[in-house]
Amino acid sequence: MRCRADGTGTATRAPAHEKDTDTVDIRIGINQSARELTVEVDESVTSRDALKTAVDDALAGKTTTLWLTDKKGRDVAVPTARISFVEIGTADSGPRIGFGG
Repeated sequence: MRCRADGTGTATRAPAHEKDTDTVDIRIGINQSARELTVEVDESVTSRDALKTAVDDALAGKTTTLWLTDKKGRDVAVPTARISFVEIGTADSGPRIGFGG
């Protein structure tokens, strides 16, 4: 969720028309790890088809590392031998509340 200062030093929720609608949420399951890796990718930079192709190449063994660039420009490397599943969806899938999100 994006927040902005309202001039009084208090953060307020961004209006609905300012929500990030062009991000894609990628969840990657890692073998022998209880947690999943979640990366938000800017869809205006990387298309869903390009993401699927990169994941297909990684799972087919064409590359040893799956490289993703998140919406803040940070690069994330995932060893392909450790990937158990990949889920590509939209980041705006509804509000997350509590631990179950």
